[in-house]
Amino acid sequence: MKKLIFLCVFAVLMLAGCAQTTPVLTQKPETVTPEVQTDKIAEQNLAKISENDTFVYYKGTITVKGEYSEYKPDTIFGGMLCFYANKETAYLIPRDPNLYGKDNGDTRAPRFCFDNQQEAKKMFGINDANIFKGAVECLKGTAEIEVSNYTVNKKESAVRDSAKLEKIITKEAFSTDCKLTD
Repeated sequence: MKKLIFLCVFAVLMLAGCAQTTPVLTQKPETVTPEVQTDKIAEQNLAKISENDTFVYYKGTITVKGEYSEYKPDTIFGGMLCFYANKETAYLIPRDPNLYGKDNGDTRAPRFCFDNQQEAKKMFGINDANIFKGAVECLKGTAEIEVSNYTVNKKESAVRDSAKLEKIITKEAFSTDCKLTD
């Protein structure tokens, strides 16, 4: 009986000690580094499920705020609706500090394009045939969205990551008063 009581008290003390341990942020939230980002990804239910020479696949969802944009269909990345996470939520985008080998990390901007292009354009109210007439080069607007199934594209060239648009939480109507900058 004494052994059982001792084990129970020991277990309670161990659990109490673990519960008091909390991670300490050593930087401002708007600063993005792989160490902070990895912890935050776990908080947002995004977990790496597999990796090969070309892609890293994540399951789960994240909610990000930022700018959605699309360029005229006959330009580079034209016809692709993409999203650029703002400083507030950029840390949620997976950026492995060792993606290309030890200390050779993914330093790209927190940007991705939607896997479900047609559905995403419909959700945003974008009709390419009606919008990209004449001199219109691009469209852009701000939104808060939820995406799932994030995929990091490891190719070291003009590529984009991708994710499935699940829902639009808030959005601003898009503007066509923009210039090609990508």
